[in-house]
Amino acid sequence: MARALALGIWLLLLPALGAAEPLVIELPPRANPPSCTITVGHIGKISGGTVHSRAKVGRIDLAEIGPKESTSVISRRQVEFRLRLAGYDDADFVVVGSERTTVHVVRRPIPAGDVVAAAKAELLIRLNYPSGDIAVTAMQNPTVKLPEVAAEDDVQMIAVPHAGTVGLGRTQMDVTILVRGETRLSLPIYFETKLVAVAPVIQRVGAVEAKVPEVGKVVIVKVKQRVRMSAQIGDLRVETVGEAMQDGKLGQSIRVLNIDSKKTISARVTGPETVEVELAGGGS
Repeated sequence: MARALALGIWLLLLPALGAAEPLVIELPPRANPPSCTITVGHIGKISGGTVHSRAKVGRIDLAEIGPKESTSVISRRQVEFRLRLAGYDDADFVVVGSERTTVHVVRRPIPAGDVVAAAKAELLIRLNYPSGDIAVTAMQNPTVKLPEVAAEDDVQMIAVPHAGTVGLGRTQMDVTILVRGETRLSLPIYFETKLVAVAPVIQRVGAVEAKVPEVGKVVIVKVKQRVRMSAQIGDLRVETVGEAMQDGKLGQSIRVLNIDSKKTISARVTGPETVEVELAGGGS
C-alpha cells in the first residue's frame, strides 16, 4: 500500500520536475549595443533555460536605430511583448531589472582606407595582369564624409569601373557603400595604373654588353584578337582599333593590323587588348 502511494506521488510530481527552467532576462539601466539592430542579447543578461533557448532569445530583435539617431529607450513591457510575439508563453520567461533601458549606439566613420582597398581589389581583378607587372596607386583618399557605422553593422562595398572597362593610366572606380543592406553613399575613387619598371637582362654579344628589357611571362594578347591601338604624337593622343597578327606578352613588340588603314605596324603590348604604337617602327 505504501509503495503504491509513493509511486502515485512521484507521478504527480513528474511534470513539475520535468518542466524547463524559465528564461530570465535582466535589463540594465543603460546599454551600448555593437549594432544598430538592437536584440534582446545586446541589452539583457539572459539566464535560465538551456544554452539553445538562451541563444535563440538573444537573437530576437527589439528595435532598429536609424542612421540619424544614436539613442533609444526600450521598456521592460516592450521586451515582454516582443517575446510573446515570438511565440513564448508567460511561463517561459520573466523580465527583471530596470523598467527602462537607455540604449546608446557608438558609431564611427568607415575608414577611408577600407573604401580605397575595396575599389583597388576589384580593379586588380578586372585588369588581370600578371603579378608584379603593374603598380596601382590611389590618386587620393575619399574627401566626402563617409557613413558612420556600429562595430557589428553589416557593411558592403560594391566597386565597378566608371567606363565599364579598365586599362593602364587613370581609372575611375565607382564605389557604392551599403549598410545593413541599405545604400548609404556612392562615390568615385581614382587610380593611376602603370607598368612596373623591371631590371634589364644583360646579354653579352662578343665584347659588347647589350641590355634587353625583361617582359611579362604570360600571353595577354592573342593572335587575331581585336586590340585598342594608341599613339602619342606631341600633346595629341590618337586611338584606333587593330588586329593582333601574333601572340604578345606584356611589354613585347608585336605586329598589328590597323583596321582603318589596312597597314601592319609594330606595337608594344601594354595590357589585355591594348597596344602602344611604336612610331619609329616601319609599316607595310
